[in-house]
Amino acid sequence: MNMSLIASYSPEALWKRTIFLLNNLFQQKPELKTSPKSYFVATIEIHNIILKDLSEVFESSTQLDNTIPTIDQIHLSLCHVEHVLLGKKSNEKYKKDIRGCCLYTDHLSQSLYSYNRKCHIL
Repeated sequence: MNMSLIASYSPEALWKRTIFLLNNLFQQKPELKTSPKSYFVATIEIHNIILKDLSEVFESSTQLDNTIPTIDQIHLSLCHVEHVLLGKKSNEKYKKDIRGCCLYTDHLSQSLYSYNRKCHIL
């Protein structure tokens, strides 16, 4: 994450936050491109990796045509990821812009972290 005192909201920052979310979910990290041509495409691809991992249990992932996804599609994909992972939707709290999607991704990472801390092995 960005160590600056001022938060950075950009397509690259969204992509990095999405990688952080992915790394929190998987023990064996899937291989990703280190320098994607499009941060939006790479972000959707990561969402699809997460959803594909659960595809036997839930609906298949979002398929895109060969165009660059819009911020609305990224936001919708985040809603789907949250619904599959957490069983809820917080999409009304987050605007359909870069900042909103960054904050939404942070929310998912923090929610997963807090859920893990509450689990106890009996």
